[in-house]
Amino acid sequence: MRKTVIIFGLIIFAVWFAKEVLFVSSSVAQKSANELKTLANCKVIHSACETYHEVNRKYPDSLRVLGLEKPPYLPKELSRGSGWGYRYSYEKTQRGFFVYATPVKRGQTGNFDFSIDESGRINVCDKDRNCMTEREYLNVKDAIRRNELYAQ
Repeated sequence: MRKTVIIFGLIIFAVWFAKEVLFVSSSVAQKSANELKTLANCKVIHSACETYHEVNRKYPDSLRVLGLEKPPYLPKELSRGSGWGYRYSYEKTQRGFFVYATPVKRGQTGNFDFSIDESGRINVCDKDRNCMTEREYLNVKDAIRRNELYAQ
């Protein structure tokens, strides 16, 4: 009887431990996917703004405008300023525009802020405002991925 209780306890511990490890792994993977999708979304928004500018000879007043056009320049979710665990804000400037994407819940839906302007240059910043270029960010992501594969 005592041996059965010990084995049952070990099984419960093993299930709990596996669940915790898998949950952490999946949440890290989800954050990474959110960040990469947000990086791509910044490029989509840039392209939509530039196309709108070519057609209308001005940049849009908001992201919402890009979703209301027929056909729309942006998917509805992006034109509403959200997607993949991030919020997007848009500001029309004298020269063009500025888009800023921030995690809905920093640390849970993403760790980095992304920004892009009419030049097409993407900046990626952490919560302390340490910034890097898109290429530097992707190099860091690649190094982390390779390190994780090596550790296995």
